[in-house]
Amino acid sequence: MRAVTGAVLVVDDEDDIRHLVRVLIENEERTERIRVCEASGGQEAIDICAAAHVDVMVLDMHMPGVQGLEVLYATRALKEPPSVVAWSADTVILRHAVRLGAVAAISKTDVDGLLDAIWGCLKSA
Repeated sequence: MRAVTGAVLVVDDEDDIRHLVRVLIENEERTERIRVCEASGGQEAIDICAAAHVDVMVLDMHMPGVQGLEVLYATRALKEPPSVVAWSADTVILRHAVRLGAVAAISKTDVDGLLDAIWGCLKSA
């Protein structure tokens, strides 16, 4: 099996959710050299993606301030935009995210689907 490497940015306004996703990624058997960083809001996510290479962004769609769709739109304009995994309980917003370029739209209840989407993006990077 090919080693999976890359940078993953987890964007969510809830500290516990960000931490849980980080732990899930870091403890996954498929992890070889994954760098996981976190952003607590949309503007912070845009700033991180503009300053450093991010392979995959796990993006909460509903956050105060800059919303997920705005982050998705803004990061598409970067020279090397990240692959975006939209993550929400709202199926309508997930459909919009896919139309704007998200490579996957995952329900917040589907943790296995989230990990599979992240690994799929990293393998194709």
